[in-house]
This record gives sequence, C-alpha cells and structure tokens, in this order.
Amino acid sequence: MTRPLQAALPVSVVIPARNRAWALPACLESVLRQTRPAAEVLVVDDGSTDNTAEVLAGFADRGVRLLRQNAARGAQAARNLGWQQASQAWVAFHDSDDLWLPEKLERQWDGLQRAALLGASLEDHVAHGNGLQRNPDGSDHPMRLPVIEGRCLDRLLAGPGPVFPALLVSRALLVRAGGLDEDCTAYQEWDTAIRLAAAGGIFVHLPEALFVWVRHEGETISRDGDRALLAYVRILHRHRNAIVATHGERHWRQALLGRVAVALQSGRFEVALRLLEGVPAHRSVHLARWLAVRRVGRRGLGRLLHRLA
Repeated sequence: MTRPLQAALPVSVVIPARNRAWALPACLESVLRQTRPAAEVLVVDDGSTDNTAEVLAGFADRGVRLLRQNAARGAQAARNLGWQQASQAWVAFHDSDDLWLPEKLERQWDGLQRAALLGASLEDHVAHGNGLQRNPDGSDHPMRLPVIEGRCLDRLLAGPGPVFPALLVSRALLVRAGGLDEDCTAYQEWDTAIRLAAAGGIFVHLPEALFVWVRHEGETISRDGDRALLAYVRILHRHRNAIVATHGERHWRQALLGRVAVALQSGRFEVALRLLEGVPAHRSVHLARWLAVRRVGRRGLGRLLHRLA
C-alpha cells in the first residue's frame, strides 16, 4: 500500500560541499526521499573546482537550491551562509558524502514535538541521534555516539557529542549562539554543540540510527591528523574558562595533554610543541615539552601525562 504524501516540514537542509560531485547525487536522493520531506534544500558550494555545479543543475527542478562561495572558506563558513540564507524556521545540517535514512526528519520532528510537551519552547530544542558506519566493503555497523540529552553544557564541555548529519536545530537558537565558528577546522560539531548548549539549547537524543556515515578514501577532515589535533586543542583553549569552571583545571590539562601524547606517540614532535604553546606552566606540561624537544615518543606517554596532570 502506497503511503500518502506527507506535508513538507518547516526545515531547510544545509549541505556544504567542496569537490563532491561524485557523492552529491546519493546524498541528495537520501534527502529528497524522506518520509517527511524538508521544505527547502540548500547546497553551499565552497569554491569547488570539479563539476559540482553541473551535478546540482540536475536537481534544480526538484527544488535543490545552489549557493556559492567563490573561494574556499571552509565548511563552517558554508554552513553559516546556508542557514543565514535559509527560508525555514528549522535547519538540518548534512554532510555531502553521507546519507540520511528515510525516516530521519520525521522521527526527529516527532521527537521534538514530544520534548516540547514538557514545557520548554520548541525552538530551544536540538535534535540528534545515532547513525550507521558504512565501510568500503559495503557493510554497515552501528556507530557508538554519546547520548547527549537535556541541558547538557557540562557534558559537552567534557568531550565531543552530536555529529552534523544528525543535527536539527532552530534558526532562532543558531542566532542566539552567534552562528558557527568559521575558524574551527575540525571537531566542528563539538564546538557547534557547545555554542548551542551555552545559548540555552536543550538536546533531544533519538536512540535509533538516523544517517549513514560513509567511509571513503577521499579527503576528509577526520583523516587530517595534524589539523584535527590542532583544532581539538584550539577548542579547549576557546572554552577553557567554562571547562575549568565546570570540571576543574586538571581536567582541562588532562584533555590537552591527551592530544599532546597522540602527537608524541605518532612522531609529530613539532605539532606537539605547537599544542603546548600558551599552556600554563605545570610539571606535566614541562615534561611534555621536554619529550617533544628530545623527540621521545614511546607508548604509555598518555597514561603518564594523564597521571601527572
């Protein structure tokens, strides 16, 4: 029996894309075939040099709108342009090389309505959920994403949480949060979630899989180890006062030295020294700097630095 056509949700889908012509058709099909479709789909071309624009032209008659950044400014800048140009009250972020499962938006919308019955304004809520990881051999495995629920700034200050393909948020809350940090080059979801929570966001976690994160051999932020390490520590510095006030100075230092240990143990000693720039003096910091200068990178350094922090 054919399911009756459902009314479009007041949602703008925002998809940043750079040189993803090969991935966009599958991504867009997963968006356009939702059981509760979004009212608007925006793809922000972040200075692509491939045939992304030609691929998107094939979706224009299905309501997909193209926005362009003439120069590559990064995914966060593309997301900001997208939600600022969006016509709907809600924004669903997506990644151009990932897929949504068919009931993603419908399940999230229903979850938001149920959460709002508890008394808080609907626009204060942020919906997210679990996903599947698709490996190069085509197999799917559940992702183990953290359960982030309610007013959870304390939890988010302790470590990463939701991911963009599952994030549904109101434009009003994005405005209150000041948008997304365009200088953030990795762990962008973590920084964004902290900003939303600090602006009063109430997180609604759905336990079921909502999306498919597709592993591939192309360029991704998560594969760029140096950039990821530097960005992680940048977030620690940006939110240092809040982290220290909530979890204490030692927790902040342990989190930072954990990234330093990763750099040391992988032989990236210059990166380790960069991670230690501007870090307040402490015996564990002095030891980490000594190890980096002398290019010592044996296993077990993480546990040692964590204990001394």
